[in-house]
Amino acid sequence: MHDDDIVCYCREVTVKTIRHAIHEGARTVEAITDITDAGLECGTCIEHLETLLED
Repeated sequence: MHDDDIVCYCREVTVKTIRHAIHEGARTVEAITDITDAGLECGTCIEHLETLLED
């Protein structure tokens, strides 16, 4: 995935934003959601959040 790719379309959260949250200490999907709001709406992006955490 590229930095400008949108992970969460409901909240328009990009890969770059997710990676920044991880860099700042988010270690769970819930922590990423707390910081970025990704995953709050439909939940379709949760799998992508998990993948980014593993990377």
